Amino acid sequence: MRNMKGNMDNIEGILLKQRTPPLIEKLKKTCAPGDFMTQHSATCESLLMDMGRELKKIHEEWKRSFEKVKSSVDKESHAWKAYMD
Repeated sequence: MRNMKGNMDNIEGILLKQRTPPLIEKLKKTCAPGDFMTQHSATCESLLMDMGRELKKIHEEWKRSFEKVKSSVDKESHAWKAYMD
């Protein structure tokens, strides 16, 4: 259980880190639509790349938790057999 709690804490930390930067920042003066789209596209592209890397980390944490649960379950127990049926 401690292992799973640690994995969930790691996942929570990853998710909290992802929500910190705003997608759009309000500027004091307007800019041209082309300039805005260029800046916005670059920002979104970098955020999506970061999200992809972080999702892989989350997947690994879930996988470790699942493997821990899977290895700790008695395959001959009545509850496990009922679950599998």
